[in-house]
Amino acid sequence: MSEEILKEAVKNLDKNAIMTAYIDFYNLHKEFIAHYFRSFYHIVKFIHVTENIYKKFYISIARSQLSSIELVLFFYNGVSPRGLRKFRPLINQYGLLKGLDFTLMPNTILQSEYDKTAFYLP
Repeated sequence: MSEEILKEAVKNLDKNAIMTAYIDFYNLHKEFIAHYFRSFYHIVKFIHVTENIYKKFYISIARSQLSSIELVLFFYNGVSPRGLRKFRPLINQYGLLKGLDFTLMPNTILQSEYDKTAFYLP
């Protein structure tokens, strides 16, 4: 199968197929990525619950540590069952997906699962 045919097939996947693919990916690589998601979530949560600090500043420092590919993984994690309840609200509130390069994602149908604020610093 050529790369063009594969890209076109991925563009036409529905939300459930994309989530299934992400969950399969997560389960296959969780020993390498699960701790990373948990650590970043707890950093953001710490900033969120700390009073009398300039939260936008600290969030921008935390977000600056993420590579383009890591932002893509956080995008999918935030709409997966693992990140939906606790992490996605923080992603939305603090614009954690600001700078996400959508050209790295062959299918952006899940973008509608986020508030617009997830993609810029409110």
